[in-house]
Formats: sequence, C-alpha cells, structure tokens
Amino acid sequence: MTLMQQEILQTTAVLSLSQNKNYNELKAISEKVQKCGITNIIVAARGSSLNAGFILKNLIETSMPNLSVGFELPSLATLYKVKRDFSKTLYVIVSQSGASTDTINMLNESIQNGATTVAVTNDCQSVCAKTADFHIDLCAGEEKAVAATKTFTSEVFAMILLARSINGTLENLKMDKLILGVEEILSDSLPKIPNDLLKAYGVMALSRGNTECVAKECGLKLMECCYKFVYAGTTNEFHHGPKALLNAGQPVILIAPSGSKGKVSNKENYIKTAQFLRELDTFIIAITDIDEISKLANLTLSLPAQEDDAEAIFATLRVQQLVLSLSLALGLNPDAPRNLKKVTITK
Repeated sequence: MTLMQQEILQTTAVLSLSQNKNYNELKAISEKVQKCGITNIIVAARGSSLNAGFILKNLIETSMPNLSVGFELPSLATLYKVKRDFSKTLYVIVSQSGASTDTINMLNESIQNGATTVAVTNDCQSVCAKTADFHIDLCAGEEKAVAATKTFTSEVFAMILLARSINGTLENLKMDKLILGVEEILSDSLPKIPNDLLKAYGVMALSRGNTECVAKECGLKLMECCYKFVYAGTTNEFHHGPKALLNAGQPVILIAPSGSKGKVSNKENYIKTAQFLRELDTFIIAITDIDEISKLANLTLSLPAQEDDAEAIFATLRVQQLVLSLSLALGLNPDAPRNLKKVTITK
C-alpha cells in the first residue's frame, strides 16, 4: 500500500481530532471577530492550501453578507511589501508546514498592517502557529507523501469549522453523520480506471459552490501525481472559453453533489452541465449522488447522503481515490511526484 493511500485512510481520525482539539480556539476567534468589528477576511496561501480557502469564501459570503472574503496576492507582502490598513481584517494563513518563507513573510506583513491573524497549520510548533493570534491545528500528523491528501481534507474541514464559528453554526455540525459518510467512502475499493482517462493527454474538472475547492484540488492532484494537463474551474466559468477544449471522448470529471436539503442547491446546474457534456460525447466521470447525472455518466463515483457541509469532504475523498488509482494505473509513484518537494519556497 502506498503512503498516499495510507494517509487517505487516516481521514476519520484526523477530522475527529481536529473538531475536538480546536473547539475552544474557534470560539475565541468568533468572539474576536465580533469584538473588533471585522469587515473582511483575507486568505493567504498557495497550492492545495489556497484551494481549501475557496470553501471559506463560499460559506462566509452566503451566510454573512456583511463580511467579504478575498485572497492575498503573495507578492504584495513578500516582494513589494505594500502597506495596507488591516485593522478590520481577519488574516487567515493556511499552510500545512507553517514554515515556508513566503508564508511567514505574509503573516509578518499582515501583523504590521494591523490584522487579527489566524494560522491554520499541521505543526503547532511552527513559526506561523506561534506568531499568529490564533492557531487552528490540522491534527493530521506527519504526512510523508509529497502530494497532500489528509492535510488538504483537514484544511477543508478547518475552513468549514472556521466559517461555522464565525456565522454562529458551529454547534449545529452533525459530526456523527459526517464520520459515517467518510467511513463509507474509505471502505470502498479504489476505482478501476477506464482507458479513456488513462490515455488522455488532458482532463477537465468542474464543480461550483462548496465543491469548487475540490475541482481545483482535483486539477492540482492530476498534474502532480498523474502528469495530466488539466483545466479546473466552475461549471459556469468553463462556458467562457474553456469549453472550446472539449471534443468527443474528452474526459471530464464533474463533481456534482446534490447539496444539503433546505439550502441553495446547484443540482439543476449540474444536470444541465452533464446534459451538455453528453451531447458533445465527452467521457463523463461523475462524482455525485444525483441519479440523473449518474445515468448520463460513463463512470460514477457515488457520494453518501449529505448533511451540512459534508459534500466537500466526501467529494475530496473520491477525488483522492481516483487520482491515486490513476497514478498507479499509469505506473507512476504517487508518493514522490517528479520535480516536487514537500515544502515549496517561493516569493
């Protein structure tokens, strides 16, 4: 068994520990946001950590119209050192190691600019964890495979917990049902890879809303572990140019959860997207619990019934299983992608 697969299988324990360990810190962050009159949140991250930030933006802005969430341009802090007024800003550093130079520089600049800071890391002894006002521990333990799996899933979960602490719904999280769904997925065998995906030069990954982060991470993982060229984006944005890439047989991974009952759902959008893809005779790999889409897809990786924000966690695990299986089918080593290191230093 590869290190990557071993680490994916640790997800249940990681999420359970994260929820328990970070509860008091999350409550303290919520109190600070209210006390300081925070008006905006900035996510500072790169790679998988940046992808995780997209669910925070969606969850906060759909539940708290008075708060906006944006993403840092790292060079503003690391290269140009622009002075900005962050007195009403919650600055969220997301970094698995909490030790990369660019991340530390971004955190230090945000503090100098007056921000309230939160570090989301996998090392409570890291520079970022010790420097920030608050620390959310990913609780994932050492991750030996270069490509992030359990740490990315834990980052997504941390963003869910952070959003819930800020919007006042932390107590409503149905953790028991989330864990049951995770265990259901992890008990499945790895998917068999169809030749259309195995031989494809390029792949498209699409989703939106809470699972936009998963589509982006899917794209990154396919590049890292399978050496595929990928377009990853939303089901609407791809109509503004990227759909020109599509032709018969083109593999498209459609991440399409039905969504929680009683909330805004992207279900109809996903169904229309699947119908469009079928008309073009693309090879549809659906990660979904929507029957209409399963009937249109060439391959379906099922999702458990969803509660609350679990759709992003479940879809992430299916993506990780798919990428792992594809990498192995290609004869590659998913634990050590070429040209990559665990901690990346950039400016």
